[in-house]
Amino acid sequence: MKDISDVEAYEQYSRVWFETERYNYRIRIGERGTGTAGDSFYIYYSEDFSTYDHYSNSAQRACITSLVSGFWHHSCNTARERNNLNGIYGRGQGTKGVWWGTFGHLTVQNTSPLKTVQMMIRN
Repeated sequence: MKDISDVEAYEQYSRVWFETERYNYRIRIGERGTGTAGDSFYIYYSEDFSTYDHYSNSAQRACITSLVSGFWHHSCNTARERNNLNGIYGRGQGTKGVWWGTFGHLTVQNTSPLKTVQMMIRN
């Protein structure tokens, strides 16, 4: 990932897999991440994927509305161990934008917009 100042960071997860459609593409994360971005993904380790037209519960629906994105939402809270990789691109979006809460290992939650993000999955 790269922020608007062209600072780059990454986070790698060695064991990630997804359940089938029957289980709402629930994400499974076996271990915490390692890298330079800080771990803002592990908290989603057992969440169903949710979108505007498909969500498992009212809490996920609230997250989709407040964060304006489909994702494996855990809660709508924007604590530093969370992210919004499917948010709105661009500056000035706040928590609705594309951000990674621990980018740069800040001690406070970081919602500075990200310029680029790649999520790569290897089988």
